[in-house]
Amino acid sequence: MQALALFGDAAVDALTGALDDQRLPVTVRMHIPRVLENIATESAARALLFSNPKDDAYLLQRIAASLVQIVSRDPGVPVDRKRTDEAIGRRLVAYSAYDDARRDLAAEGTPHLSLLKRVIKDRCTQNLKLALDLLGVHRGLLRMQAVYDGLNSGREGARHDALELLDASLAGDPLREDFLSLLEKKATVPPVTAARARAHSLCRSKDPLLRGIAQRTVGRFEDEATSSLAGATATWSGAVGPGAVELEGGDMAENLVERLFLLEHVDLFEGLSTDDLAAIAAIATELSLAPGAFLYKEGESGTQLYVIIEGDVELTRAGRHIMKLRAGESAGQVSFLDRGPRPVTARVADKRARFLVVEREHFMDLLADRPGLMHAFFGVLAARLRALIEKDAVDPAGRRRLPTSV
Repeated sequence: MQALALFGDAAVDALTGALDDQRLPVTVRMHIPRVLENIATESAARALLFSNPKDDAYLLQRIAASLVQIVSRDPGVPVDRKRTDEAIGRRLVAYSAYDDARRDLAAEGTPHLSLLKRVIKDRCTQNLKLALDLLGVHRGLLRMQAVYDGLNSGREGARHDALELLDASLAGDPLREDFLSLLEKKATVPPVTAARARAHSLCRSKDPLLRGIAQRTVGRFEDEATSSLAGATATWSGAVGPGAVELEGGDMAENLVERLFLLEHVDLFEGLSTDDLAAIAAIATELSLAPGAFLYKEGESGTQLYVIIEGDVELTRAGRHIMKLRAGESAGQVSFLDRGPRPVTARVADKRARFLVVEREHFMDLLADRPGLMHAFFGVLAARLRALIEKDAVDPAGRRRLPTSV
């Protein structure tokens, strides 16, 4: 792919065609924005700007990031402002629709909706980031990055400062009211029925990932008498909201959707977006073992991570029982991360067990292809290390002491 950049504008037409060709795997097309970024001409910027607005969510982020990099390195590269503002408008409409869905789903506190809420939150964040990235092309990249960081910080003071910066940056700008009216929208408390209807409505989304999660969410609990989703009906015709530009694609395989629900609560992946979880689900394989079978033995080499689908796994060290892991938990994290010997023995307990298996090599390939995944994953590791240090800094009597490990 990088060799194509040496052809400059002569390669742009072919790259443009491949970028928008949804018959090609996303894993192939995701490299094209970086090639166009390296070409860094007006034609390359135009190819990115005029690409399909309904494509894969992660690919759209890569496209916007590459366009921003072109402008960042050479602010003199011409970028069609009218087209940019039109793209911003589409992202704001999408953000508003997903934000309405987020508010509706928040009315239902059941954990049944946790993954559906997570993907809706991801879509809100992605569309806001895309809108601000595009806004920065003509209104200041660093300022819009600061606005996004403040809005995404989770701190009310930082959010207030970000809104003030955005307000000042867009003084007299026709997009000012569009942004501020959405970001300053007053919180409301929708009825519980809104969450139920919204969940059903999202089953008709054009977005394959969102549609698959919504259908699985409703389907898993529809027959349960205790389910608050049972019997709910949609009260509007739109899957997300009127006028929203949704991603489009065929249905996800049912086994991949099911894997998302299994990976949702794996602690190593808790900070990842649902798009990244879907990428991990796609590289995972399934394994079934009889009672008493070993996953691995203490001291052995091995770099697989095992997520338990069914059954229990007993962990022992030097023959001594350590703990029992159950469905939804994972085993093998240490060697998965450091490629060192297994510190414990993992053995299937008293009934057949099923697992999702993630190979370290394939996971590292994903990290190389997805910088956002890499940052989020190492953010989780850093948080776990920080928690360990803080825990280790207090002995059982409550006295402060130096950490013994890092």
